[in-house]
Formats: sequence, C-alpha cells, structure tokens
Amino acid sequence: MSSPTPLPYPEIHPIVDDNNQGPAITIAAALCTIVSTLFFASRLWIRWPWTQLFGRDDVATAVGVVVSIVQSTLVMVAVRNGLGQRVETVRPELAESAEKMLYASCILYVLSLCLGKLAVGLLFIRLSSGKLHLTISKYICAACVAFGIISIFLVGIRQETTHPWDVRAETAESTYNRWLAIEVLSAAIEGCLISFAVFLVWKLQMSTQSKLTVISGFAARLPLFAIAAARLWSIRQSLFPADPTSVDSTFSPTIPTILLQLEMHTNLISATIPCLRIFLRNFNSGYLGNAGVDAPNGYKSRPFGKRSGISGDHSAGSVSNLATQGSGRGGGKAGFMEALELRSADRGETKSKASHTMKEVYDDDDAASDGSKRRIMVRQTVDVMYE
Repeated sequence: MSSPTPLPYPEIHPIVDDNNQGPAITIAAALCTIVSTLFFASRLWIRWPWTQLFGRDDVATAVGVVVSIVQSTLVMVAVRNGLGQRVETVRPELAESAEKMLYASCILYVLSLCLGKLAVGLLFIRLSSGKLHLTISKYICAACVAFGIISIFLVGIRQETTHPWDVRAETAESTYNRWLAIEVLSAAIEGCLISFAVFLVWKLQMSTQSKLTVISGFAARLPLFAIAAARLWSIRQSLFPADPTSVDSTFSPTIPTILLQLEMHTNLISATIPCLRIFLRNFNSGYLGNAGVDAPNGYKSRPFGKRSGISGDHSAGSVSNLATQGSGRGGGKAGFMEALELRSADRGETKSKASHTMKEVYDDDDAASDGSKRRIMVRQTVDVMYE
C-alpha cells in the first residue's frame, strides 16, 4: 500500500518585508496607546473621587492622552494610505494623503510631549509648600508651555507654505536641524524636571530610602533621553542614507515614526508613575498615609476599615480626622476636644477619658515662614475610652 501524498505547506506571506513595514508601525502605535491608556486609567482610579482629588496636573495628562490617541490614529490611517511602503508601490494620491497625515501627527506629537511635561510641572506645584519651590514649579510650567509653542512652530512652518507636508520641498539638513532643536529643548526640560524632583525631596525630614523611593518615580523619565537620541539617529539615517537616491517619502520615516510613538507614550506614562502611592506615600508625614489621613493639596488615601467611625481599637487615622474637624471649629485643643464630643454624641456614647497623645499638625497657612528652615509642629495625642 502506497503511503499518502503529504499535503503541501501553505504559502506564507510575511506581514512585514523589505517593501512594506507599515504593519510594524501599526503594531507599535496600538501597543503604546494601550499601555499609556491603562496607566491613565490607574491614575483615574487613584484620583477617585474626582470631584475632590482631580487636579490641573490630571487635566493636563488627560488632554495629553486624548491628543496621543488622536495622533496614533492618524499614524495608523497614514499606514493604510501607504506609510511604511515603497513610494513606487503606492498610488500618488494615497502617498500625498499619507504625507498629510504624517505632518499632522508630528504637530500632535510635540503637543502631547508638551502636555506630558506640563503635567509633571503642575504636579510639582501641587506638592510644593514653600515659596521657593512654588516659584520654581511655575517657571518650569512656563518653560513647558514655551517649549510646546516653539516646537509647534518648528514643525508646522515649512519652506513650502502651500504644501507644508511635502518633505521633498525642503532640504534634509533643515528637516534634521528642526528635529534636533525640538529634541534638545525636550531633553533640557526633562533634565529640569528630574533635577527639581531631587531638590524638592532631598531636604525633607524623611529617611534616605524614602527619598530615593520618591525620586525613583520621577526618574522614570530617564529612558526618554535614550529614546530621543535613538530617534534623532534614525532620522539622520533616513535623511542621509549611503545611497542618496534611496530617500523615500513614505518608506524612510518608518523607524522614526515607531520611535516617535514610543517617546510620546513613554512621556505620558512617566507623568503618571510619580502619582502612584508606592512613590508618594512617604512624601511628608501623612502624605498619602495608610490610615485615611487627608493629604495636602488634594491628595488623599482611602481609609482602611469601616467608614462608620471608630470601632474596636481606635485608629490613628480616625483621630486625625477628628483633629481636622476640630481645627475647623476653632483649632487647637478646644476644637479637637469639641470634635471628639460631637462624634461621641452622634453615636450615643459617653466619653469617659481623654488625654494628650501624639498628633502632628502641619500648618499649611504658614506661607510667611516659607523661608525658614525650621519645621513648626504641634504634637497632641488623644487616648479615648468609651463606656
């Protein structure tokens, strides 16, 4: 009996080849968009309830994420129209459409970069308590806005004003110098952001390990330097190849576009990483604490345990909340004890004993003493027993 004839293997056509690398751009854009969106979703969860905790830094990040999604969508549409393919294999009208989409996406790219950096600057404003820190934070925000405006003009204004998307209408040197200026400005602002994070944290009265933990959240921006350098190198390789005739308006931008996606979304992700509790829970005493203590400038952690009040052993977080209520009724010991009495009366219980224990209060209104290097603290402790 003769053996059966084996079936031939199906012919496999690679998705990415030497003449079509568009799918690689689409995959990179889709993956980066998904990851940055997930990080932003985690930021939204941290900020709940939004009416109390959502700040200007979160607004800047939200707008940046929306801009990045639109930018990545334009890039994927450009791929459908021929981006990543050899120009001779693309119909002229589709090639022109791809160039228009790529031009618009570059403008949105620098806008997203600006918003990601601005979000970190606004976070610094939210964290700053001293006048010096606050002033520097505002200057950083102004620098981020200036960077965005300058970069948009650098990308948007071309030698050919009627067809600015036509890269063939300008020299390779001018194109490279434009992106070099943008990336150098971006790197300078990144250096300021990371350096100021170190300056903001280093003199705080906290352990070195806690300081390094906070700084590491902002140090997540360091990979942006490497990505920007790689992108500049890829732009130079695409504009100045060994064979000058191999410059292709739709195929040559493949690697720079992939690295552009990586840089843009990494910029937004690194704007969210410092907001995670693992990095900021030790920032100042009680900042993002674990007992439901309200943190300054709108940051607050969720309390552990039941929300109905003190039960069992009375947690420090509940006592802290009572102290906060008491400070609104006149402040000091009298207001604090009044809050205890009101809380007891609401539950129908009788307070039998109260004594001073340790409570640390930071006076946020003491802006006039920002220049002082001394920390002013009021220490109280309350030992509450109910019958």
